[in-house]
Amino acid sequence: MNILKKKSYVCGFTLIEMIVSMGIFTVVAVIAVGALLHIVNTNNQAQTLQTAMNNAGFALDAMSREIRVGSSYRCDQNINADDYNPKNIFDYGSGSNFSKSCNMSDNMGGSIGNVMLGFQSSQYDPTNTCRLIFAYLFIQDPSYPGEWIPEKAEQNHCDDTFGSSGGANVVPFVPILDESNLHVTDFRVGDYSAAYSGTPGYNWIFLRLTGYSGVKAKNRSTFDVQTSISQRIHD
Repeated sequence: MNILKKKSYVCGFTLIEMIVSMGIFTVVAVIAVGALLHIVNTNNQAQTLQTAMNNAGFALDAMSREIRVGSSYRCDQNINADDYNPKNIFDYGSGSNFSKSCNMSDNMGGSIGNVMLGFQSSQYDPTNTCRLIFAYLFIQDPSYPGEWIPEKAEQNHCDDTFGSSGGANVVPFVPILDESNLHVTDFRVGDYSAAYSGTPGYNWIFLRLTGYSGVKAKNRSTFDVQTSISQRIHD
């Protein structure tokens, strides 16, 4: 009588198979994580660029609306923003235009120092005796060499001066862009005056801002926005 012996087999993976499987899994995981990080970084760059374009575009649009209805434009270089007295520069008489033009082809964002574009706005002071002066100033950023800060100051009364002394009737310049996220590395200001010798006329102004947004270098996005403004002649 033959006795059949049953053999039991234990199934499993060999060490080599485990090593190969772990290697393949590691490669796939690294590729997947890398792709995910790339997607996240690309999304951050897109959001940063969108924010920069929105902020810079909004600033230029606000400047355009005010400049378009202004008059007596002056583009001055190497401006000392402390105690700048508009009354010594602008004529308060009606119908006069004492504009000072500047060439947009010049390297306005170079080594010439601060640049200011000032003009008589369409708004009058409370006594209705003069049109208030608005001014946009581009100053060198002390925290970031080679970068610029666009600032704005506007009179509330005819006797107001522009500056940082903090005295009576002194209006300070304030930044018009978010300096923590938006950095202006260069700018252009062009003021072509049809009449800058005392004869009334109209002006054509050109503005351009270039720079980058984002704090971290890998998330930075560059921007370049510009606009041209034709003066609206008052009736």
